[in-house]
Amino acid sequence: MKKSILALGAAALFSAAAAHAQSGPSTPLSIEPRAGLSIPVGDLGDGVDVGLALSADLIFQATPQLGVYAGYNFNTYAIKDSEEVDLELKGFDAGLRYSFAPMSGFTPFVKGGALYQKGALSDDDESVDGDYEFGFSVGGGVDVPITPRFSFTPQASFNKVKDAQYVNVEAGLRIRL
Repeated sequence: MKKSILALGAAALFSAAAAHAQSGPSTPLSIEPRAGLSIPVGDLGDGVDVGLALSADLIFQATPQLGVYAGYNFNTYAIKDSEEVDLELKGFDAGLRYSFAPMSGFTPFVKGGALYQKGALSDDDESVDGDYEFGFSVGGGVDVPITPRFSFTPQASFNKVKDAQYVNVEAGLRIRL
């Protein structure tokens, strides 16, 4: 009897969670984790290979067109001619995201804001961190709805902090809360 009650309770909880996931967003907040390539340009491109980009933003949709975002980003690169040392650029970002009118199944957007990052050289044994520096990021992409709560968000951005310049090409999943 207890197993039947537990099974019915689990089924009811699963059904409620599935129904909630299919319903529309209930707040103007969303989260957007992303992963992709970080392509070094300028002087940075002379010293490192194409790397990995990981980032996540919390987005507050102030109006249907205008959103405010804040998040964290992490980029890692292998140093050319070195098997042991990697370069990491990591830190915070914040800015504005403007969404254009929806087109055939997707909504284009542009975004821009400030970066606050530091570099770090690391190997298997230790890491040497630099100081945090301010920079900027500009980019854009498209928001492709999957369900009312979930969207696929491919995007590209140009980023510059001090002498480090790189282009991130990422794919993400926007989850509306």
